[in-house]
Order: sequence, then C-alpha cells, then structure tokens
Amino acid sequence: MQKKKRQLLIFSSLVAMAFYAASIAVSDHEQITEKLNSFTVLQLCLIFGLSLLNYALRFVRWHKYLSALGYSIPVTKNLMCYLAGFAFTTTPGKAGEAIRSVYLNQYGVGYKQSLAALVTERILDVFAVLMLAALLFYWIEDFSWGFYLVAFLVCALLLILATDRIMDKIRLWLSRRLQLSEKTLIGNLLEMAQHSLDLMKRQLLLGSLLIGIIAWGAEGVAFYYILEFLGAEISLPVAVGIYGASMIAGAISFIPGGLGSTEAAMGGLLILAGVSIPVAIAATLVCRIATLWFAVVIGIVSMLILERKHQI
Repeated sequence: MQKKKRQLLIFSSLVAMAFYAASIAVSDHEQITEKLNSFTVLQLCLIFGLSLLNYALRFVRWHKYLSALGYSIPVTKNLMCYLAGFAFTTTPGKAGEAIRSVYLNQYGVGYKQSLAALVTERILDVFAVLMLAALLFYWIEDFSWGFYLVAFLVCALLLILATDRIMDKIRLWLSRRLQLSEKTLIGNLLEMAQHSLDLMKRQLLLGSLLIGIIAWGAEGVAFYYILEFLGAEISLPVAVGIYGASMIAGAISFIPGGLGSTEAAMGGLLILAGVSIPVAIAATLVCRIATLWFAVVIGIVSMLILERKHQI
C-alpha cells in the first residue's frame, strides 16, 4: 500500500512539473520568471492564508458530518486524518482522498460512514463551485441571466433534498432494497447512500452548502489577489468565476488533479478576459501552487505523521 501511494504521488508530481516547465518554455520565460519573482512575502502570506481558510472551513463541515453520524473523535486526530486525504488530491475526481477512511477506521469510524461523508462533501462542493463559476456570466454582455439560471437550478436541487416527503420515499426505497441486497456490494453502496442522505437533512444541508461556497470562494478571492498583484485589470466576480469554471473543467476531465485541463481552462479564460499571456501563465502557476500543491504537501506531512503513529 505504501509503495503504491508513493508511486502515485511521484507520478502526479512529475506530470505536473513537466506540464509547468513546458508552459514556461513555450512562452516568454523571462517575463514569467520576472512576474513570479515580483510577489512579496506579505502577498504570499495572504494568498496561502486564504487557502488555509478553505481547508479550515471544509474541516469544520467534515467534523460536523462525523458528529451527525454518531462519532465523537478528538478534533486534532480528526484533523490529521482529514488533511492526510489531501495527499491524494491529484487523483481522478479526488477519489484518493478516501484514504482518510483508512486512518479514521483506527478510531472506530466505519468505512461506509466515512465514505458517505466524503460523497456528501463532494456533491455539495460541486454545487458550491458551480455557483462560483456562474459568476463568469457577468463577464459576458447580456448574459447575467445565466448566473440566476444556475442559482435557480442549484436551489431547485437543494429544495428536493430538503423536502422530507421526497427524501423519506427515497430512504424507504433504499431500505427495502438494502434488505434484499444485504452483505453484497450493492448492499454496501445502498447503506452508504442512506448515510449520505442522513447528512443532507435540512438542518445540515444549507449550512454545509454555505460553508462550501465561502471555502471555495476564499480560494477564488486568492486568485483575484494573485491577478491584482501581477497588475492585471480584472473584476472580482470575473476572477472568482474563472477560478470556479476552471475547477469544473478539471473535474469533468477526470485527469488526475485536473492537471493540464484546469491550467488550460484557467489560462485560456484569462487570455480571453484580456490578460497578457505571461501574466496569465504566472497567475495560473501561483494559483495552482497555492490551492493544489500546498494542499498536497500538507496532506503528505499529515499522512507521514499518521503512518508513523499507526504503522499503516
């Protein structure tokens, strides 16, 4: 298991470095290097601090999920397990973050429950990032209605999830199917789905979505500041929208960590927004380091600490 994990981490890191090196090589590398060196310590602290805010808010939501499922885990231990999952953020769909279930199992958390929490987190994160991506419509003349359309669709889905009558019927159907499929793969998946529905009850649903919007919005704001520090003239809604749209592009590509697809979407949208190529590339590199690779480093450190303790 350790060997496979290390191979995956090394492979994704090498792919990323090759992509970033190629991006700089085919562009004006002197201008890009100059832009990258222009950041001050305080500016970098702000950028990375907003990423830390993202991680902190998402962990608060995660801790509430486990509490709602009936588990009482010390905050520090749960935090280490949660952060360890970030080591595998570069896996397709971030599926590798499920490694935190292995660590949480050491504290008595069932695999089905922790995986259900992960699935619920992913679903609400998609809603949150879609809302941020919809801000991009304000950039397109006469298309501001697109934002309201996305907001309406997200709210409609949330309303369905928050309607007790509909959800009770789904739970009843799952319960009946579970009795017929107990102790099978289908049965395990159905039980996991039941736990996910429990985490989408009305009292948790809206708060969880709001946390997701603020958390991912913090990284969108960090992206805006990156562009501002580089001298790009771009509005906050457009910058946050480009960040959200790039995250969606990376997710639907199913390329590990969205490597290449996220960067291409981010850089391309910036250029279309009138940002120069050197600034677009520099902003994309800094953003990905602060929002993706920063998380991976934190995850690796957390994972090494946990493995040293549990010898997993």
